[in-house]
Amino acid sequence: MMNEVVLGHVSGSHINPAVTVGFVVSGQMPVVRAILYILVQCLGAVAGTAGLKLRLMEGGKTRDE
Repeated sequence: MMNEVVLGHVSGSHINPAVTVGFVVSGQMPVVRAILYILVQCLGAVAGTAGLKLRLMEGGKTRDE
């Protein structure tokens, strides 16, 4: 819920493609815009995963070790 509070004013709380699909189904968002939102959401997920993977591959150690 904190994500929606912090980022809601920027993205309309579209942090999950399911929210975007819900907006399309309810007629609150055009399909073309929804496709762009979902594309960017997926790119963000890939970027986040890649960043986490790179961080964890740094010798397999955390800062505390």
